[in-house]
Amino acid sequence: MKNNLIVCSLMMIPAMSVAAEFSIASPDGKTVVEVNDNNGQPAYAISFDGKPFIVASPLGLRTNLGDYSKNLHLSSATEITNVSDSYSLPNIKKSRVDYRANRQEFTFSKDGKQIFDVIFEVSDNNVAFRYRLHPQGETLCCIVESEATGFTMPEGTTTFLCPQSAPMGGFARTSPSYETSYTTDDSIGKNGWGNGYTFPCLFRNGDNGWILISETGVAGDYCGSHIVGDKDGSYTIAYPQDGEMNGWGSTSASVALPGMTPWRTVTVGNDLGPIVETTIPFDVVRPLYEPSKNYEYSRGTWSWIIKMDESCNFDEQKRYIDFAAAMGYETVLVDALWDRQIGYDRIEELARYGKSKGVDLYLWYNSNGNWNDAPQGPRGIMNDIVKRRKDMAWMQKIGVRGIKVDFFGGDKQETMRLYHDILADANDYGLLVVFHGCTLPRGWERMYPNYAASEAVLASENLHFSQGSCDAEAFNACLHPFIRNTVGSMDFGGSALNSYYSADNSPKGSRRMTSDVFALATAVLFQSPVQHFALAPNNLEDAPEWAIEFMKNVPVTWDETRFIEGYPGKYIVLARRHGSSWYIVGVNAGEEKIKLTVEIPESMNRVPLTLYSDDDNLSGKKQDLRPDNKGKVKVVIPRNGAFVITNRPDPDFHVYLCFGQSNMEGAAAYEAQDTIGGDSRFLMMPAVDMPEKSRTKGRWCQALPPLVRSTTGLTPIDYFGREMVKALPEKVRVGVVNVAVGGCRIELFDTDSCASHIMSQPDWLKNTVKAYDDNPYKRLLTMAREAQRAGIIKGVLIHQGESNTNDREWPLKVRKIYERLISDLGLEKDKMILVAGEMLSEEEGGICSSMNAIVNTLPDVIPNSRIVSSKGCKGAPDGLHFTAEGYRELGRRYAEAVLSRP
Repeated sequence: MKNNLIVCSLMMIPAMSVAAEFSIASPDGKTVVEVNDNNGQPAYAISFDGKPFIVASPLGLRTNLGDYSKNLHLSSATEITNVSDSYSLPNIKKSRVDYRANRQEFTFSKDGKQIFDVIFEVSDNNVAFRYRLHPQGETLCCIVESEATGFTMPEGTTTFLCPQSAPMGGFARTSPSYETSYTTDDSIGKNGWGNGYTFPCLFRNGDNGWILISETGVAGDYCGSHIVGDKDGSYTIAYPQDGEMNGWGSTSASVALPGMTPWRTVTVGNDLGPIVETTIPFDVVRPLYEPSKNYEYSRGTWSWIIKMDESCNFDEQKRYIDFAAAMGYETVLVDALWDRQIGYDRIEELARYGKSKGVDLYLWYNSNGNWNDAPQGPRGIMNDIVKRRKDMAWMQKIGVRGIKVDFFGGDKQETMRLYHDILADANDYGLLVVFHGCTLPRGWERMYPNYAASEAVLASENLHFSQGSCDAEAFNACLHPFIRNTVGSMDFGGSALNSYYSADNSPKGSRRMTSDVFALATAVLFQSPVQHFALAPNNLEDAPEWAIEFMKNVPVTWDETRFIEGYPGKYIVLARRHGSSWYIVGVNAGEEKIKLTVEIPESMNRVPLTLYSDDDNLSGKKQDLRPDNKGKVKVVIPRNGAFVITNRPDPDFHVYLCFGQSNMEGAAAYEAQDTIGGDSRFLMMPAVDMPEKSRTKGRWCQALPPLVRSTTGLTPIDYFGREMVKALPEKVRVGVVNVAVGGCRIELFDTDSCASHIMSQPDWLKNTVKAYDDNPYKRLLTMAREAQRAGIIKGVLIHQGESNTNDREWPLKVRKIYERLISDLGLEKDKMILVAGEMLSEEEGGICSSMNAIVNTLPDVIPNSRIVSSKGCKGAPDGLHFTAEGYRELGRRYAEAVLSRP
């Protein structure tokens, strides 16, 4: 994650000693906040495009030091400053954010003493504000008991809200956990079930536009809040209910002075685009600590959603690991009761088995043992720092990727501190964290680098438990992108392809009412960087081949999100971009089918498209698609159906996978001639982040040295690519993915022997392979799958053998890796050339030149292979590596071998 924060002064406003009204506008001037102290009551209002969106609403706090909600005056205001913050965050709806806002602080005083400041940041379509409480004399702490902070809606406003549930209700007395049904198009002047509403809260301001209210920036230093409604159409910030957590803990917030409250956010717009696309929850917060490692987000499966508690056994989890591997997924979630039904020792065995398949584990934990009745274990671990850190150390040791922690039930400050502590401890042990039965995430994607996602929604388990939930699945899917998922990652656990939520997919239990295309669409529609889909091993046989193909390749991280059209609870059309691949999805919850004309992103006009769509009977199909000359496509969505449009891989983008040891890695320093004159048609996909070169793992960029890691040198692949684009037609691009580790044996790229090989190697090699998470083959495969979104894999280039000199089994070992790549990537063997280069020749002093005779037998076991001679390629004095001149010539020969193929 990168960020660059700049605050620039725009103008000075002198301090005021009398009542006054101030106005602060967004950079585009459309979003305007007015602040005043009318009759001693601090207040604010928000307008957009000249129309009222939040009418005069109160500000203020009530504390154990005094009532700071009335009899205050606005004593001073700071100058308006410009906030400029650019940051990268791979785990939200948009990977690169440029935040621009105007900021102003207003000080309110009482009896001549400064009480609090209200800090406003106003960006285009967004308002964020928070309080800063001042010390009172020598008093440096206080309890904030309640707030006067309100949101008064214009007359005629309608609501789309989720009622706050009463405490200690629901399953095993675990509420509230943000899992109640939304009411839509309702009138203001209500208060839910009597306890208010959970964030985020969506309002329609008549024909003027839309309003979204939420909060962000809550760590362990404050409680979470919600809103309560009044008959006059106003809503007020409310703190946790006394009965939460079985009555334990405070309903107020304890703060040191000076102390901050969380940010409250208001997003406004003429249409729903600013609501869906907002990044304000992340714009105004900052990371709380550095990541302990480079966290990898993932796709995965879980047995519990289809097969429930009894599936949490060793054999079934092993079956799901095999299924995940077949899908190309990276993780399996082992859900509740694993401590009793599998046990810690066998979890270690399961983790080892998963590693052998390139699949990591997530383990489920109960959040506590003393404030709800949920019996599922492991219990009493996560709320105890000693036990928690002991288990986390164990998980780190066996290679568990993350944890899912469940059953919190409340927003008290003590609960928020538990979230904070779990996340911080998990970072110490390199674990990602998913929360379930939990509160809303409040900017946590940016605050906590190892935070993955939260449920905080009526998620997929309700589809298993209730036919009513299945009946309403499309309705809810047409709400979440407008409300819950706008402010944070949503761990839904859906996209089921079973017809029934039963272990054998037989007609019992609840029946899915939505289509297979709907399942694909929600995999894109619901944003979370960690997705455990509700797929089952039987889907490999009983689901449509096109659906499985799509689910194998759907990404979970996004570079851009665009709202296209829709209405909450009725229908939604949304586009997300991952790299160069766009996914446009639509879902219909209405009674009738809808016909739409969708304008696609300009970059999709130039490439072939694929449409997944439903007929009137919800029978799906996959077909080619071309937009019209205006860049538009026509789609029809039946009730409970969906569509997906994505750009197919460009047949004129040829991709080559490269691996090997130091000569593939690049042992010669590159020179000026190697970094200039490159063709933009020659691209590379870095397999590791290269911040020094402004290159991001898994993202295409122009191919210039170094191709492997920031510290490596010139490789033969540099000139392979240059020669290829010279020879190929102008419309053809060439891309390379290069994973290489100096000094390694071929066994490092065999997942069956990778771990044992690493254990036997010196520390310097162990440190190198850490860049690939100790599994270079898996990294190559992951990058290859990413590359397949944009182009066509045409071949494999290898230079390895020095560390296997005189190993006559080497050709068979290479064949095993080659064939596994073909299988894992779904490639056609007869179309996949493999090119291997000889070691430094004897004439150049090559001390491993005897290996060349073995390398030249490779076509005997891989008929589709070609061998590149090293004769005449200049060698370095060490007798192992080529010079820069030698690499250039060797690379040209690799290209010649590919181009000369019939």
